[in-house]
Amino acid sequence: MLKNHNFQWNIFDHILFSTNFFNTQSTNLVFSKAKVFNIKSLKQYHSRYKGQPFRTYVGKKYKGEYSDHLPVYIQLKST
Repeated sequence: MLKNHNFQWNIFDHILFSTNFFNTQSTNLVFSKAKVFNIKSLKQYHSRYKGQPFRTYVGKKYKGEYSDHLPVYIQLKST
């Protein structure tokens, strides 16, 4: 996930592959790319927090939004 802390973006999580993924005899999938799911609707568009993700919690107060980070994802392709 891409996390914004004190208005600084940081890579927080990782995507891990097991060694079995690289055994091409058992699958026809290969890694294509990894990206941050960074769409406009996940971020605030006004106030001093403009550009920051909508948060689920602010302190102990439930805001009901998405999260305090942007998720990452991978794309696989068939060989």
